[in-house]
Amino acid sequence: MRVCDAGAEDETVRRSARRLVSLLLEDLHRRKLDGRRVPVSFSGGLDSALVAKLCSEIADAYCIVAGTDDSTDLKTARFSAEKLGIELREIRLDEESVIEGAREICRLTGLRDPLTISFELPTYFALRSADEDLIVTGQGADELFGGYAKYEGVAQEEFARLRREDLERALGPVDVIERGMAAHWKKEIIKPFLCNRVVSFAMALPTDAVLPAGVRKPVVREALRELGLEEIAALPKKAAQYGSGVSDVMKKAAKGRGQTLGEMIADFAVEDGA
Repeated sequence: MRVCDAGAEDETVRRSARRLVSLLLEDLHRRKLDGRRVPVSFSGGLDSALVAKLCSEIADAYCIVAGTDDSTDLKTARFSAEKLGIELREIRLDEESVIEGAREICRLTGLRDPLTISFELPTYFALRSADEDLIVTGQGADELFGGYAKYEGVAQEEFARLRREDLERALGPVDVIERGMAAHWKKEIIKPFLCNRVVSFAMALPTDAVLPAGVRKPVVREALRELGLEEIAALPKKAAQYGSGVSDVMKKAAKGRGQTLGEMIADFAVEDGA
């Protein structure tokens, strides 16, 4: 049971939000992005919107969103890009492009898990589309600031365990996969949320500041409010593979082949000689 003073908790979230903004900006400056043309992998949601806003304050930032025509991500990205006043580049995905991308991810990374492949497809297309030799993402915020639905309603000890496991995966296998994709396109993938100082700061926060209690990622939402982005701060959370629409496309493609998703991905591996 969580017992706390609401006023004190709100103040902790506000202070944490301001500190988060400061640390993210420090990392972007450290990477010498000032004044450069900087693409941001963008869904229009909380994490990518916060990163895009901060990039736009120091650089010539633009956003790249990948999704099917009727996807949540395309709609949300248009809304958020307008609120941010940032250029938006849209990559429209259909079955052919999704299957091509999934097959290429299998070849480049050795991935065989359909869920992970679906999750990585928007990043893959953003990397491929970006004109510059880098791309900035908002990845890591879910793990650090309580963004996953599975965190809701769990005991503090269980939350700490899940969060630690998810962060280790984000910093380990997932990072290897994404840097491998980026290297294929001769690009660098920059993840400000996962820089050492942000990770250390987030992991030291009181559990009440990050464990979802009716709203996910309160610190990230408050950071957006601090920057005058109240409407974006109020947006709901949706997983990348579902927001982009690629999960449904992959399921439909597999069904059309008379296969499960796993069987279709296994066939990609065979086709590529893996």
